[in-house]
Order: sequence, then structure tokens, then C-alpha cells
Amino acid sequence: MNFRKALVGALGAAAFCGALVALPQASDAAVVKSIEPLKAGDTTLDVTYTNASAGDEYEIWKNGTRINAGSLDAEYATSGNQSKRLDFWLYTSDKDKVPVKEGDKITFYFENNKVFNKTELTVGAGSTDPEPDPDTDAKLPTSMVADKSSVAASDNASVSLTFDKNYVPHKDDRVKVTRYDANNKVLDSYEVDLPDANNGAVTVSLSESKETAYYLIDFVPGQGTSTLKSVRVDVTSGSGGDGPSQSDQEQIANATEMRFSYPSSKVSPGESVTPTIQLVDKNGNAKDYTGPVVFSYSGAAVVADSFDSNGRFTVSSDQGFAGNKIWVTAMIGKKFSKTVELTVQAADKGLILSPKTGGIGKARTVTFGLTDASGNRLRLKWEPTMAQVVIKSADGNTSAKYSGTVTDLSKLTTSGEGKILISGDTAGTANIYLTFKDGSGSYYETGISEYEFTETANPVDIYLNINSPYYTVNGISYTADTSPVVSSNRTFVPLRLLGETLGADVKWNGTDRTITSTYKANDKTITVVMTVGSTTYTIDGASKTMDVAPYVNSDGRTMIPLRVLAESFGCEVEAISSNDLTTGVQVTKD
Repeated sequence: MNFRKALVGALGAAAFCGALVALPQASDAAVVKSIEPLKAGDTTLDVTYTNASAGDEYEIWKNGTRINAGSLDAEYATSGNQSKRLDFWLYTSDKDKVPVKEGDKITFYFENNKVFNKTELTVGAGSTDPEPDPDTDAKLPTSMVADKSSVAASDNASVSLTFDKNYVPHKDDRVKVTRYDANNKVLDSYEVDLPDANNGAVTVSLSESKETAYYLIDFVPGQGTSTLKSVRVDVTSGSGGDGPSQSDQEQIANATEMRFSYPSSKVSPGESVTPTIQLVDKNGNAKDYTGPVVFSYSGAAVVADSFDSNGRFTVSSDQGFAGNKIWVTAMIGKKFSKTVELTVQAADKGLILSPKTGGIGKARTVTFGLTDASGNRLRLKWEPTMAQVVIKSADGNTSAKYSGTVTDLSKLTTSGEGKILISGDTAGTANIYLTFKDGSGSYYETGISEYEFTETANPVDIYLNINSPYYTVNGISYTADTSPVVSSNRTFVPLRLLGETLGADVKWNGTDRTITSTYKANDKTITVVMTVGSTTYTIDGASKTMDVAPYVNSDGRTMIPLRVLAESFGCEVEAISSNDLTTGVQVTKD
């Protein structure tokens, strides 16, 4: 549920290059129909407007100082006398909020073909509390009501959902629509993101098909557990509109094939696309078909309410939908039906690596992050099931051997971060990019980032805090998914955190509950094998005994005595104490 975030990305991307010296006449400008009165504490400007085109620019000034500027994306344009209502932010970013105060003077400029109109407002009294934060102030709804209980069989239908007034949306709240046939068999399902504000009814499009008997709509919370019952919408018989004309009927009767396509199988964030439909007769002659067509679609990347009766729709401008699939089905009577699959492609993509250098001769754990070309963080909205690291020499050295493996995808849909294990045998610069797939055909390919392999392994300096997930590697802060602890007077750490940070290859055998850590340094390989619940372990096959045993903690992570593994790999270990209590531990390797 990223309506507000998508809106800000679309409207806040472009800034004016210079101040407005003289504003022309407003006769040809986009028309501001109304602006909601402002009160103290407000952070958005609620504007209703008409006659706006893609690329039209706006500026917001507060007490003579410009605080925001941008341009309209295509999905926020209007046509004819159509009106749209949008919230323009009164601040430039989440970190630079400018809530207004009573008496502030706000000026809103709106442009069409470089002609501007001007609206001025004075802020009235009101609460100084900011609007709810969808990340921290979310409150689950207690009711969800649809405006209708049935729709016609061949409509490109929709329902409006209304939630109770106390509902405060979470940024990831959504509804799931499931289609059933007359035998109560599930035909398919899809999810629709909900707006970031509970400002009234939410319209949800219903993907239609002749097999559909009814829909069930479920509320899916971004956090917490929902107790709301499903909303059922039945499908009734009916034409849903005018039937084909006599000439259309003749064209259908003489046709042997339907061709249905969009301009490309790839669509871009914010793009609006219209399909082409042709009917081919028995002689192979193709002719555009302009008669009635029943369209249905599924795919979360379609902007709500943008899909029309001609098959035209708008793709969400949120870059997080990159790689998502959109399926559109066109049906002409009972004779022809065809489904096309479209893939949302990212605009400009980037990849950040931390650290960006490492020594040759051993594997090194590197944290990666998905970004756009400007360095803004991205996250995927679908769960990858397959991932690949592609590494090639940037110097054209075909004899260099580089390899990489993705080791952690758990945060890819929340923060756009993950971990890879990479290694190389030759000093030099390598180009790295990653690809992700799932079983449904979603695909994402990152941008390219450089990684420098050095002649010798870089020194490693790790500082771990006891009972805290925060740690540092060579001065860079990271967060673990479980914390080091002191037990039986020994410091226990997550095995993978320590082993992979040092550059070891860690493998788990669930059958005999053993953990094998292989560490390569120059021409030497050290292999340490431990068993959960046993104090016996081996170093390169030689049996050893420790005074405590590895165990699996409540987070499902294997915890090992830090000093045993670190010193086996030739590291120095120093406990940091305060008031006779161990507060941290430092591990160094030259």
C-alpha cells in the first residue's frame, strides 16, 4: 500500500530551475477547482483540479519561501472536464517535515504549457499533531463494508469498500480478491494495495471471467492479525452492456483467429498502455476490431480504477513493482479469448555493495542493497525463490576466476537488502549484478556495481555487542537477526554471522546436526566441524574438546562459542568488560 509514497515520487521528482519572476495569464492553465482549508499541524495540501497534463509543474510557497516543487506524472493528468483530487505534500521529505502553523501564508502555483495560476491560503487554527504515521500509528479496522453484493456477469466490475472511521492504515495493508466458480473451486486470486489514508471508500476492480460465480474479498493487514470476515460479491447473469453491432457480428463470424497485444510485453512504472485487437479471417486478412470486448486482469502493479472498458490501464509509479507480472484477458463473445502477460520493468536501477573491496583467495560476505539510478533505496514486492550473482572482470581478464552466491534474501521485500558470498583468484576490478526470479515468472535484474579484489586479504576487525543485534565490521554498522549472549561464562554468537563475516563457507547438515566451517587463507584451508549439543569438535579432522556445546536458540539460529571458532581461524579475541560484566567482544584478523 504505497499510494502516498508513489504520489510523492511522481510529484516530487522535478524541481524548478529558477524563481518565478513574472507569472503569465492563467487562462490556459490547469484549473484549481478547490483547495481544502488548511489548519495548524497540516502537512498536505488537498487540491481538486481539472485540465492538467503530464509534466505540468507546481510550486508550493510558505511565507514567501518555496518548500516543494515538482511535476505531474501521466497517471495524475486529467482529460476534458474530468476532476482529480490529490494531496500535495507541504514538506520535501520524511526527514524535513514543514507542518504549517496558524497564520502561515501558503501560495500554490499550478502550470499548464508554461502558464501558471496562483491560489493563496491562510492557515487557520487547529491541532498541532501531525498526521498519523502509517508505519507506527497503524490501527486495524473493525469493519469492512462493500457498496454492492452482486455484479453483472460481463461487466468490468468494481466494488467500493468502506472501513470504520477509527481505522488507521499501515503502509502494507491490502485486500485479497479470490474468484470462485459455481462448484466453489478457486479460479485465481490477486491483491490490491490500499491507500495510506482512510479518507473514504476504496474502489477495488474485480477481474471478470465467464466462469466466475462469486468473489471473496479479504482484508490483509500489513502488521498484526485481522479478524474481519470476508466480503462476498456474487456474479449475476446479464449482458453488462450493448452487444456487438450487425457488422461486428459478421466480422466475428468470419474470423478464425483473434490477435490481442499491447505495444510491448514490458511496461514501465507510471506508463499508461492501450491494447490492439484484430480479427483474422480464413484468408489471413487481419482487421482491427472495435466492437465490445470483455477485459479482465490481475496484477498488483495496476493502478486502482485505471483499467477501463478499452483495456487501457496505468502501471503504478512505485519502482518496487519492478519484475511483477500483469495478466490481461480479452474475450469477444464465446468464440475468442486470449491472455497476454506483461512484465513491469524497472526504470534506472543500481546496486550498492558494502564493503566494495576484499582480498583474493577466500570468500567474503558482502551486504547488497537495491537502488534506483539516483541511489534511492528500492525493495521488491514479491518473494524471490531463485537468485544468481553474476561476476565478470571489468578489465577483460578472461583468466580471472570469480564466483558468488546469494546467502540471505530475508530482507529483500522489507528493506531491499541481502547478503552475497563472493570470491576471486585474481587481483583486479570486477563488475557484479544480481538476478532474482520466482515460480510465477517474476524477474528482476539489478544494476551493475564494481568490486575491487586486492592482492592480499584485507584485515578484519569485528566488534560484537552482548545481548544486542548491532555489530560493526571494519567500522561499518550492521544488524544481525539474533544477538550474542554470555552463557556458562562463555560468549556465544550466531555461527553464520561470525563465520561468513570472516569469509568462511558455512554448511549445515540437518541429518546429523553438524556445522562445517571452511576457511581459506592464501594456500591454506582450515575446516572446523561442530555438532549441536556436543562438546567434541574437529579441526582438519583432528578431534578436540570444548567446555560448552553449540545449541539452537529461540530464533532458530545455531549459537557457538565464539573463541573456539575464531581462534581456530587464527583470529585474536578480546573481551570488553564493564563492572566485571562482559559487554562486548572484539575479533581481529590481520
